[in-house]
Amino acid sequence: TVSPGLLSQTHVKGTVWDYKKGPVPFASVFVKESYEGIVSDDSGRFVIDIHQKGKVTIGASCIGMEPDFREVEISGK
Repeated sequence: TVSPGLLSQTHVKGTVWDYKKGPVPFASVFVKESYEGIVSDDSGRFVIDIHQKGKVTIGASCIGMEPDFREVEISGK
């Protein structure tokens, strides 16, 4: 969903999974090359507000695991 306004933002929801398809609780989820970030909940779920448009790279990391990155397209109205 996109919230309209002067500082529009997009809410991106997801779940952080490990390689065995188990949820990763309390993982850091962030937008690469920005200050936007959040921590996943105890079930690995997250909602992050992104204030950029276009292609952005979302990363997830947790102690003991290699960081993982996914590119997503954020479009305006």
